[in-house]
Amino acid sequence: MLPRAVSAIVPTIGRPQSLVRLLESLCLQTVPVHEVIVADGSADGGTEAVVRDPRWQRAGLTVQSLKVQPPNAVRQRIAAIAASEGEFLLLLDDDVALEPECVEHLLAAVTEDPNVVAASADFNNHSWPEPTAAWRFYMRWILGLADGSWQGRVVGPLLRFGFHPVPDGNRRIEWLAAGTTLIRRSSYEAAGGFSDFFRHRSTINEDVDLGLKISRHGTILFCPAARMGHFHAEGGRVTAAVAAEDDLYNRFLILRHTRQLGFLRALGLVLFYFLLETTSNLVGGTRRGSWPGLGARTLGGLRALGQVLLTAGDPLTHRLSVVARHPRPVRLVVANLLAWSGLSPLFTLKLDDHRLRFYPSNATMNLWISPEGRMHGLELFRDYCVAGDVVVDVGANVGEVSIVVSLRVGPTGQVFAFEPAPRIYGYLRGNLDLNDCTNVVPRNMALAAAPGSVRMTDDRRDDMNRVTTDGSLLVPCSTLDLEVPAPFSPALLKIDVEGSELFVLKGGSGLLSRTACVNCGMWESHFRRNGYGMGDVIALLRDAGFRTFVIEPGPRLRPVDAAFAEPGGHELIAVRNVAEFAARTGWSVATVDDHGRVTATVSPA
Repeated sequence: MLPRAVSAIVPTIGRPQSLVRLLESLCLQTVPVHEVIVADGSADGGTEAVVRDPRWQRAGLTVQSLKVQPPNAVRQRIAAIAASEGEFLLLLDDDVALEPECVEHLLAAVTEDPNVVAASADFNNHSWPEPTAAWRFYMRWILGLADGSWQGRVVGPLLRFGFHPVPDGNRRIEWLAAGTTLIRRSSYEAAGGFSDFFRHRSTINEDVDLGLKISRHGTILFCPAARMGHFHAEGGRVTAAVAAEDDLYNRFLILRHTRQLGFLRALGLVLFYFLLETTSNLVGGTRRGSWPGLGARTLGGLRALGQVLLTAGDPLTHRLSVVARHPRPVRLVVANLLAWSGLSPLFTLKLDDHRLRFYPSNATMNLWISPEGRMHGLELFRDYCVAGDVVVDVGANVGEVSIVVSLRVGPTGQVFAFEPAPRIYGYLRGNLDLNDCTNVVPRNMALAAAPGSVRMTDDRRDDMNRVTTDGSLLVPCSTLDLEVPAPFSPALLKIDVEGSELFVLKGGSGLLSRTACVNCGMWESHFRRNGYGMGDVIALLRDAGFRTFVIEPGPRLRPVDAAFAEPGGHELIAVRNVAEFAARTGWSVATVDDHGRVTATVSPA
């Protein structure tokens, strides 16, 4: 593969004349493309005849074709990309024609900044449509967006807007167009490529979906200096009703699969979009005095809503089975209804000596549905912490542990609470205020081995969100050593970050030297996702001077070493002074010999 080689990816269905015009424009580029891969979905030989034309070779343009049947734009593009070898993928429609410097400008936009993953060109023969009056009302008064702030953004249920007026230079954009964009192959692959869950007849919105995924890995630029004409060639088109149906249904699929919204929320958004778009078409038609295609588009939208409702069977059956098997089905249903309606924050949960607001979070709902399950998790914090302690809570979620230890350490103590997800951090702050926890210092950030930023998931099960390369949230991260500097010497460091525990510990070597006790959850499957195991965490803590144990019923601590690899979840405790830990907690701590046999038990005095 040539350095910075560009592979042009062109799906086509029976439009040989448009394809000729595109290939002619590619021959004139100031920066030539390495190859053109034409994914042919037509039934005749017209496309193949164009590809075999010897003038492309004479002009230095390498063109090859492959048949993809049945035709589908997403699968055609996927097949063409798999057959290409360029470092950069130039995604084109077959009915565009590039100005001579188009590829040069796109390549410059992507290569000048390593954080840029894609660049989209502008059109020279038409402009991007502006939002209608109905959409402007929605964005101004419902979403609270200032006039014009939607330029270059994906707004609401996946409606995209361009720039008016066109900017003088490159501008960041939240979506890309599959017919005008240059993408780094590495970023395309890291994002998982095009989704293949779309309706087979029409893959409308596949580029918005790809843009949402690829923007998790870097910046997409709108490059107005890169220009091309778009000629909307006839042929290979579906009817207006089918296009409208697939457009709305594909939006639902993106909301469900890519944005990972629940069924009811996704249904509500597409229903709202249908009503708003229909209203917009009616208003626009009234102003023009005609409504071309309104009936067909409305019929297509109604059919899409019908298809969405038909998919409710499986989710509904699954939900009913979950409710039927649950030991507290009434509480489960009420909790979900309160969270779904948005009314849950009006209520608070009374939990022993503190309260939690009933935020729509998985952790809070479970505390109300099955409150007895939380007692085991809080034993350590209630028994170990005393007045004046410094405690660090990494992965604070809605704040129950932070609140419990805040009450234990009192006004002379200090608690540092770290929660990276902005939505859950808001719940944490609300619960700290509710309990008047003035000795807690909350931080909206992730912790890692080095400062910077990380991506993490934003799933509905918010207490299971984790750091991952394709996460939808981009959050800042720091290190323990930077955020809890000397002279703070924690009595307890608690870490619960769904598989990133080792990286948090690596960023806190200085803090560990001043810490008396470390508690972190251990799941081998979670750790393996990040390329390490439970033994690596244990080895790091033992090298830092700790003795390591797992919690057993009693409560009692059982010694473990770096060879520990028992399946399931475990609570790891690392302590410097076993006798002090036993005296603080009243727990029993076992000791073992070199053969793993228990030789003695340290009990509280």
